[in-house]
Amino acid sequence: EEVKETVRQLQDSDLLDKYKENIAKMLGEQASLLEKIRKAEEKEDQSAQPAMPSSQDPTPPVSGISDTAVGDADDRPLSYYL
Repeated sequence: EEVKETVRQLQDSDLLDKYKENIAKMLGEQASLLEKIRKAEEKEDQSAQPAMPSSQDPTPPVSGISDTAVGDADDRPLSYYL
């Protein structure tokens, strides 16, 4: 009986509308944060790219190592990891 009464009270309220508004607000904030992260990563990549050609270090950059490792992993069948 208490559950039925609670459901009736919730149906008459604007709780669902408030919930949807809060979800939309959080999604907007999330999109804003993701955009800031993307811009920061792009800025970091742009600042790192000009430095690489000028350096005479024979060792490959860390990003090159991870790219190679990912490429090799794509060629392996799933049974390789079992």
